[in-house]
Amino acid sequence: MDKIQEMHGRDMTLVVEKTLTATDMSRGQSRLSIPNKQIRQSFLREEEIRILDRKEGIKVSLIEPCLEVSHGLQLKRWNYKSRNFSYVLTERWNGVAHPYARNELMKDVVIQLWSFR
Repeated sequence: MDKIQEMHGRDMTLVVEKTLTATDMSRGQSRLSIPNKQIRQSFLREEEIRILDRKEGIKVSLIEPCLEVSHGLQLKRWNYKSRNFSYVLTERWNGVAHPYARNELMKDVVIQLWSFR
């Protein structure tokens, strides 16, 4: 929270608290899955939802657990045949997830993902 305030962030919202899976941590997958059913509250504006509905990505920055800020990640929406969907953080996710020492991220670690403006 201190880092968000330092960046003059506002509208902080806890998006999800989840346990990292093997695929979240797989270098080959290179993405963090944010399942819709696990999202605690809406965090997107109407225009952002429309962008994702058009299968476009939204460039986002991420405050890593080590408090470094990573830029250039993409937030996307992946739809599944079952009408379920997940948001995913792609591009540059491997730079956050690996090397392990910097953020201590690994399978079965519980993380929180917050949104702010």
